[in-house]
Amino acid sequence: SSDVCSSDLGLYVVAATEPSRELLADTEQWAGRVDQLSSSEAVLRATVLKFNRIRDRWVAWLSLPAEFWDDYAIQRQAAFEDFESDNDPLLQLVNALMPGIDAAQNAGLRARQKHHLLLSIEAIRMHAGQTGKLPGSLEMLNPVPAWRDAITGKPFEYERTSVTESVIRRGPRYPGDQQSTIQIRLRGTP
Repeated sequence: SSDVCSSDLGLYVVAATEPSRELLADTEQWAGRVDQLSSSEAVLRATVLKFNRIRDRWVAWLSLPAEFWDDYAIQRQAAFEDFESDNDPLLQLVNALMPGIDAAQNAGLRARQKHHLLLSIEAIRMHAGQTGKLPGSLEMLNPVPAWRDAITGKPFEYERTSVTESVIRRGPRYPGDQQSTIQIRLRGTP
């Protein structure tokens, strides 16, 4: 019922007022006037401040290119650990959303990896169309370059086995994933 929700919200404001005032007092913007805020406004402004800090942390860590994820995994986890230990409902919500955000980010990376692989294959096709043979390496592509693997940030593995046949590989997309190999053969060759 609405009475229970109002009652719960009122209890939250009462319980969160002092920590909210303390948080705001540590900021340049609110330090001198935090006592002028009503309890509800102090809680609301502190919640907005926390949300903005969380958002900024998310943006910073989620914008990190995938090739750095392994190098900074410990720091990234530490940046979000305080969300797990705090009983603040906003921080609990953030903690609950993190796995979904990670999954969405990983799905996006896998899609970009596939797109980059397809663009690299198209660059190989264009090279073969102009020269009549496959390039010796991805660095030799002309007229357009190969794209890098969106997950590793490195070039895809490429091996020319003859002037008409080659293979291109993408690395694993997640632990336990298999490397994919695509055979490339020029048309009109046996």
